Amino acid sequence: MEYRKDIDGLRAFAVLPVIFFHAGFEAFSGGFLGVDVFFVISGFLITSILLHELKQNKFSIINFYERRARRILPALFAVLFFTYLAGFIFLSAFEFKEFSQSLVSVIAFLSNIFFYIKIDYFSLAAEEMPLLHTWSLAIEEQFYIIFPPLLYVIWKFGQKYLLAALVLLSVVSFTTVIFLNHIGDPSASFYWPVSRAWELLAGSICALFTYNNTRKDRKYLSDLGLLILIACMFIWSSSYSHPGYLTIIPILATCLVILFPNDKSVSFKVLSNQTLVFVGLISYSLYLWHQPIFAFLRIKSMGHPDILQIALALILTFVTAYLSYRYVETPFRNKVKFNRKFIFATSSGLLALFLSIGLFGHVTNGFDKRYVFLPSYAESMKHSPMRKKCHASHYNYLAPDDSCRYFEEDVTWAVFGDSHTVEPAYALANVLKERSVGVVHHSYSNCPPALNYQLKGNELCSKWLNDTLVSLEENDHIENVLLGFRYSAAIFGDNAPIFPAIP
Repeated sequence: MEYRKDIDGLRAFAVLPVIFFHAGFEAFSGGFLGVDVFFVISGFLITSILLHELKQNKFSIINFYERRARRILPALFAVLFFTYLAGFIFLSAFEFKEFSQSLVSVIAFLSNIFFYIKIDYFSLAAEEMPLLHTWSLAIEEQFYIIFPPLLYVIWKFGQKYLLAALVLLSVVSFTTVIFLNHIGDPSASFYWPVSRAWELLAGSICALFTYNNTRKDRKYLSDLGLLILIACMFIWSSSYSHPGYLTIIPILATCLVILFPNDKSVSFKVLSNQTLVFVGLISYSLYLWHQPIFAFLRIKSMGHPDILQIALALILTFVTAYLSYRYVETPFRNKVKFNRKFIFATSSGLLALFLSIGLFGHVTNGFDKRYVFLPSYAESMKHSPMRKKCHASHYNYLAPDDSCRYFEEDVTWAVFGDSHTVEPAYALANVLKERSVGVVHHSYSNCPPALNYQLKGNELCSKWLNDTLVSLEENDHIENVLLGFRYSAAIFGDNAPIFPAIP
């Protein structure tokens, strides 16, 4: 099979928008489409190799999976190792348990199903999941469990129907996309292999046209395809149903670039640029490393990294990707240095190892005893010394006029809420004391903010709420009121058993 450096350049056009999208650059609103481009490229390259082997009577499932193991597993294992160490250090027990579960799903090549159950890809919480991006690897591997044997059967017993079969399978897959979106399950459309197969099959169809040499030399079609792809990366919106009807546009654009290469076309010259080709060569490692790096950055920056941190994360992504490509990916493709037996034996051993530690992390609730040697947060808490005296309850009813006033005579602030406001009230009073401003403290245990309602079985709470509200309205000195209630518990019920998954 002839090497095409423009395909490596196209890989760069796929991976860079994905990285910039996850980095939070709003200009790349459609950057996630890079994964779809990867699917088409993958389908094209793998099918091209398989067709060549079928023609030469050299087709072998063992050879196929050896190539996949050499290509995918070494760099993946490296990323999983370092991501596991970072998770062990930085993640809470709950988060590390969830990470361990995702690790098991990655090893089983079922992470797309795991994340389908767990989370919406476009949600903010998804940005802090270090292994979220492995969903696409799982889809590819699931596809390549079924596709090579199927291609072999069709080739042997109905070669003339091969194109029709690929088109039919693509139509069925795309129909599944429309159906899942129609019934209101876009996450299934996004994560399920059957609803993504048409993108890989689009690449397979391109490979078949290339193999049969039925393409025509129309360089402007390649240029048009690249132009459409670039436009999609900038103008696409995550609010569009994806994949959906519109996803046909970037998929067909990618097919145009693949099908109509011409060394005199603008697109070929751009994609064959030495820098882009280099980025394309390390694109797999770039894709693997970028998500964990940005996920941990967001975790440690409370979801709001600044521009300097993002820049450093980008640099780290490229450095680790280059090192991974040179010292992990490339050596393991050397069949002389690492033979088939070594690849399969080592891969099996490491798969078993990661599976074991992932299951162990789940069973031990995220190694919740990791930090027993550190002082607990509970031991560091300081309760308000005024809680017993100033906090109202069913057993200690305090009318508004009996409420505590903290530290200064000039009371222009009020705190109004349930027990969750006791400590904030005292802390606020200490801050305002420096300005000679006082605080009036109104709090009542387990009293949800149901103003102007009679709470059955909690009539004292209702009375206190309404009396306090009237008192605040009539007090001309009060300029600011800090409201604080555990309203989620009143609406959804106690969330302690499912923390931190609060509705």
